[in-house]
Amino acid sequence: MTDVMLVRAQPLASLLEANQVEATSMGAEPLDGMRPISSSPLSGVRSASRASRLDDDIFEDGDEDEEEDFVDAEVAAVASAAEDSVPVPPLLPTSSVVLAPASEAEAEAEAEAEEAKPPKRKLPAVLFNASHSDYEVVAAAAAARGWRVIKSEDRSASCHVHWIDDGTIGDWLRKVQPWMRVNHFPGMNNALARKTRLARNMGRMQRLFPAAYRFVPPTWVLPDDLGDLTKRLEAAAAGGGRPALTYIVKPDHLCQGRGIFLTADLERIKRCAAESREKDQTTVVQRYITKPMLIDGLKFDLRLYFLVCGQLGEGGQGLGLRCFLFKDGLVRLCTSPYTPPTPDTFDNKCMHLTNYAVNKNSKDFQQNTSAEDSGAGSKRSLKWFMELIEKEHGPAERKRLW
Repeated sequence: MTDVMLVRAQPLASLLEANQVEATSMGAEPLDGMRPISSSPLSGVRSASRASRLDDDIFEDGDEDEEEDFVDAEVAAVASAAEDSVPVPPLLPTSSVVLAPASEAEAEAEAEAEEAKPPKRKLPAVLFNASHSDYEVVAAAAAARGWRVIKSEDRSASCHVHWIDDGTIGDWLRKVQPWMRVNHFPGMNNALARKTRLARNMGRMQRLFPAAYRFVPPTWVLPDDLGDLTKRLEAAAAGGGRPALTYIVKPDHLCQGRGIFLTADLERIKRCAAESREKDQTTVVQRYITKPMLIDGLKFDLRLYFLVCGQLGEGGQGLGLRCFLFKDGLVRLCTSPYTPPTPDTFDNKCMHLTNYAVNKNSKDFQQNTSAEDSGAGSKRSLKWFMELIEKEHGPAERKRLW
């Protein structure tokens, strides 16, 4: 027989107060479509705010509504027990809770108390600095949240949130006040966003975790590593009978495929190193992967979206990280069929580079015109790619990949 408990109906706020449970969300709301990598349970009780919960279909398995009803019932039972000073056993998932209506006098007293409270002061709007944002979708997302978008730099100093997409991020980080938020971590731009620093850091990870970082091809930074690279190329040439290795050269300070070229010529690499030294710049050189995985005979890359949020620790000390991985992404394809590189095809960027900025101007670029068909065109969805992996290689390989 199922146990039945009688609990007085009270506002959820008073129940939480009786149990001394603070129902607050952890920092900013997770973005729609983001999957949490880590989270912190709040004393075993989920937040009463539905606005801070994640979307069931994307993030969690099972019936979350059923789980939330059970948690709310347990909080109510504990609150009632605290009021009556009677020990109450924890509710089981099969238990039922019957809510007894409060008396008429109690309801009237509660309504009078609510009327006597001073009116809640309307919170000022969050000001969003979009004066250095290159993408209109960012401003549109901020406006959809009810934030006030500021696009004039003269009025941006008092903004709460700053979204910086250009080279002024270093200047803005020096201006950030404790009550402001900015879309970059100090040092992140130099440590990961620049090719040279990324190459250095990946090299350190290879030395610390060689088995996990075998996917990174041999990499050199010019002009510093020219001596080692020269020895490698000369040794390979002296071996005889083996085809010359192909290298891909990437300027550190450029983007969207600009300045990138393929070569097997040591003298051209030396000239590049000399130019880098003369201009006080750096260049990354990597061994080119000549047998890549192909889709429909085309090279491709995967673009994943990983959000790292910072949250102040207890007492404002330290910075805790909350990380979210979007469960979809992009597959960007080249527009020229791939063949192993030769001096005749070194300059065919639409064969070797997957950058959208490079391929969008190709006559062979295919625009996807249907939101329902995410497996067509030169830009496809990651979900479609995972289904392709499962179809061609089996579910075990798909699970192994992600």
